[in-house]
Parts: sequence; structure tokens; C-alpha cells
Amino acid sequence: MENLRDYKTETREIEGNTLIFVTEKPRLDCAHACSIDDIMRVLHYFPISDLEGLELIIFRQPKRKEEILSPAWGRYYPFLEIKKLSGSAIILESLDLAKPIRWEKSLQRYGFERMERLRSQGHTVVETPKFYEIFSTLESVRETQLYETLPHEVGHHVQYLRDENIDQRTKLEKESFAEKYAREFIEKCGPLLNEFNS
Repeated sequence: MENLRDYKTETREIEGNTLIFVTEKPRLDCAHACSIDDIMRVLHYFPISDLEGLELIIFRQPKRKEEILSPAWGRYYPFLEIKKLSGSAIILESLDLAKPIRWEKSLQRYGFERMERLRSQGHTVVETPKFYEIFSTLESVRETQLYETLPHEVGHHVQYLRDENIDQRTKLEKESFAEKYAREFIEKCGPLLNEFNS
């Protein structure tokens, strides 16, 4: 069960499917980069069948320990409970913009191409011997969460929906599927999304 503290909920409909948005109040030094309206506009570009069974979208305040040990812009859970709410969930994390996100360079998924993509989204990436340090603005985090994190997490959801052997997949295989899904979504819908963002 996810233990959220001070939060509110809002229900939205997308082509007959009900989505519950849960917004946890961020700490004073943190902020949520995206709004519910932002997320809804982007979700309308996905095939509705890919969103089947998705029940919760959560704007979450990560714990301080999580910010240090496992920083992320988003996460996917095939099943999550929040008091009386439950179901498959995409989480978008709030961020402390005064502190950089630090990723170990030894992690293969954080390669040169990924860093260049982050720079193109408005982040400043500083390379140290062991880490990538990523300095962000509210605008750059919004760009990343809307057009990279959200499609990536929807990709995880699609794989859980359709892959009968999901329990046998490695973490690397799951990440590869989600990244491929997100890349294909952006290649197909990127120009339309740019119009909405302008």
C-alpha cells in the first residue's frame, strides 16, 4: 500500500474509461511540473486500447531517501493501493529543482543518446567521473514527464496487459519494451504534440 499524506483526488473520463488522478501535496521545496489537463491532452493521442485497465495517475511527493537512492521522474505499478483506491497506476514524481538528479554512469540505460535527449528538453547535464548530474527547471521537467516519462510508463502498462510471459521478463527486457514504445509514440505523434505545446 502506498502511504500518501496530504492528497486530493479528481476523476476524469477518456473515451468512456474512468481515470482517477491523485495529487499529493508537495513539500515546500518541491513542485509538480505537470497538471491534470496536461496529462489528459497527451493521453488523448494514445490508442484507447493501450489505456485499458489504467486506473490511477498519481502526482506523488517522493520520500527524501528515495530522492537520493532511486531518483526518477515516474514509475509504473501494475497494482497499487491507496486507502480505498486501488488499481494499475502511473506515478509522476515532484522534484526539488534546487538539487540535481544524480545517475550512475555505470547504468547502461543512461548513455550518450539519453543525455543528449535530456539536453534537448532543457535540462543541464554535467558529467563527472562517476555520475551524470542533471539540473532541471520546471519547464524541462514538464517536457520530460509529458513526452518521455508518460509514454514510457504507458509502455510498461501495455506490456503488462498483453505479454502472457511478463513474469518471466527481466528488468532490462521490460525497460527496452517501454523505451521502444515511447520512442515509436513520439515518432508518430510528436508533431501533433508540438502543436499542443506551442
